[in-house]
Amino acid sequence: MTKHARFFLLPSFILISAALIAGCNDKGEEKAHVGEPQVTVHIVKTAPLEVKTELPGRTNAYRIAEVR
Repeated sequence: MTKHARFFLLPSFILISAALIAGCNDKGEEKAHVGEPQVTVHIVKTAPLEVKTELPGRTNAYRIAEVR
């Protein structure tokens, strides 16, 4: 193994080991039994809604053909 590879291998191993050990704690189980969360209830009812779309455009023709 080269000196350059050994320089990055040890810190990488230590960092990955620390991350794995930090994820193995038992505090998560204590937080799971805290209680029921507060919720808000909204009552939904139907209502009429006008759907209107305005599109830009012309009402007059821009080209006229005269047939004689």
